[in-house]
Order: sequence, then structure tokens, then C-alpha cells
Amino acid sequence: SMKGYEERDAYFGRIFGFLCLHRAGRLSVTNDAEAASVGAMPIGRIVGNIVTELATLAAKKAWLSEVCHEALAAIIPSIPQSLYTKYVNGPISNLMGASAAA
Repeated sequence: SMKGYEERDAYFGRIFGFLCLHRAGRLSVTNDAEAASVGAMPIGRIVGNIVTELATLAAKKAWLSEVCHEALAAIIPSIPQSLYTKYVNGPISNLMGASAAA
């Protein structure tokens, strides 16, 4: 079990790690991203997992929501529509539903 400050540092480390990957171009997604992969996982699915993680963290702790939303705002515009629909739409819809309920 982590102490409060360790948990906070781990959350921020994950968020900033995702932003670093995005800014370094490692999450670059093209329309043929199904063919591009890291290991056995398509880039589109990796980006979808990151978006899901950011949405989950935003809902988990109120003090994380702003930085998670900023990260999502940075990452989402780089995702082609076809991959957005397949990998990202669900997590974003869930996030919007949680925000509306709050």
C-alpha cells in the first residue's frame, strides 16, 4: 500500500509519461495504424488505452481531473476519425457521462 504522496506522484508520473510519449511523436497515429504496432498491439489500441487511463484517473481524483483533461485535449486532435470511433469514443463518452453526473 502506498502512502498518499507516493500515490499522487505515481498518478502524475503516469500522466506526464503519456504526455511525453505524445509530444515525442511516439503515439503518432495514421489512418493505417492497424498495420502499425508496438509489439503485438496496434498503435490505435495503445492510444485508446492511454485515453481510457486518463479518463479513469480524471474520474478517480478531483485534483487530477484538470491535468487529465489537458492531456486528453493535447492527444485527441491527433487521432484520425476512424481510429477515434474504434478506440477512443467509448472512453470519452464515459468521461463525459461522469462529468455530467457530477
